[in-house]
Amino acid sequence: MPIGFVCAQNQYRVSQTSFLDKGEPYPSSKLGWDRRRKLSKPVDVGSLKIGHYIVVDGEPCKIVEYEKSKPGKHGAAKARIVAISVTTGAKKSVISPVDARAEVPMIEKRTGQVLALVGNNVQIMDMESYETFETPMPEKEEIKSKLATGVEVEYWQMLGQNKIMRTKG
Repeated sequence: MPIGFVCAQNQYRVSQTSFLDKGEPYPSSKLGWDRRRKLSKPVDVGSLKIGHYIVVDGEPCKIVEYEKSKPGKHGAAKARIVAISVTTGAKKSVISPVDARAEVPMIEKRTGQVLALVGNNVQIMDMESYETFETPMPEKEEIKSKLATGVEVEYWQMLGQNKIMRTKG
């Protein structure tokens, strides 16, 4: 059966195996398929390195350990990846074949201005689009102590989440 659209009495349907045959990951349950594809891109596990970012369990994580095992007599090489979540700080581990595909989050580094500190949230206005939004207060004390109304911050947008990474100036 060919992949893609099949015409049967002017009705169209998509083959169930089209995602696998193209080497694309299945849609995530957290975000819709189209939105998820724009926020991350697939790469080979073998091309990842320490310091790169990867999506594990729907969260953006930074790789802190990466080991490759040699292939056995009948097996394929495996990679063991240990990563720390950017948003929660939780340690996550992944074991995958080297030739498999993994998602890498598209990270957009932006500048914003703090409008208000509201409880455990910070209200920020983007300096380019003038859009306002709330994001959680950063955990690091050195960043938290410098936050005040009018301060410029660098924040990262990844997988539909925002995180303050540092203050400017």
